Amino acid sequence: MSEKEVTVIVEGMTCANCAAGIQRKLNKAGYSKVDVSFATGEVAIAEETPIDLDRVKELVGDAGFTYIGTKKIDKQGLDLIEKKFLFTLPFTIPLLAHMVLPWHFLHDPLVQLALSIPVVAVGLHHFGKSALGSLRNGVPNMDVLIFIGSTSAFLYSLSGLWMTWGTGNEGNYLFFETAATIITLVLMGNVIEHRAVKQTTTAISDLGRLQEGVAKKVVFEDDAVPSENFKFQIGNLKFEIEQTAFNLLRTNDIVRLVTGDSIAADGLLIEGSLRVNE
Repeated sequence: MSEKEVTVIVEGMTCANCAAGIQRKLNKAGYSKVDVSFATGEVAIAEETPIDLDRVKELVGDAGFTYIGTKKIDKQGLDLIEKKFLFTLPFTIPLLAHMVLPWHFLHDPLVQLALSIPVVAVGLHHFGKSALGSLRNGVPNMDVLIFIGSTSAFLYSLSGLWMTWGTGNEGNYLFFETAATIITLVLMGNVIEHRAVKQTTTAISDLGRLQEGVAKKVVFEDDAVPSENFKFQIGNLKFEIEQTAFNLLRTNDIVRLVTGDSIAADGLLIEGSLRVNE
């Protein structure tokens, strides 16, 4: 697929530096007109020559992000970021619980290690890919800090467990819950942000579709081109119906509505009756 103007969807951006990293990667590859929005996950590219989407997909992947396609697809079920958060949560809760509960097995170093490994693995893949890509582009993003913090806590705990195994002092060097909590809490924040953006973009899309609608504008005989279409009448006023785009309506225009029509604009009901689903 080759077009001169395309908007592709990219998954995994969490901050402005993520967007800057993708933009720099595409700019270096020769794409000069690039606009990246991390909030909506959209990358708009415009060129004088046809754009190679396979090349764009490769560049986005090299930057540490996932290329989805040229348009958003309404997916059923949970999004990938939500699945990652729900996967890490059951492992993180017991790790945090050992700080307040006296249950012996929660304080076992090997149990804590086993619980933290799945969470850290998800974190290394999710944040590590983005962090590495941002470092390659010379624009470090927030994921670099998350990666360093979680990995440092895990490796410190692992080395402490190795050096103190069998001495009874293992608990003084274990911070597996810190590594898991950093990853899980940031994933939770990403989920909240993702849902908020999803709701906002859905509302914007609905408004956009509304702007593209067509209204049945009432044009009175004095203002219209004479024709045989003057078959509607309010009192002694004859008028015809003119198809008009929503965004071309102006103050004091009169619009005719029938069942199932979208209401083009705020207004007053001047004739007839109407039931509206807000």
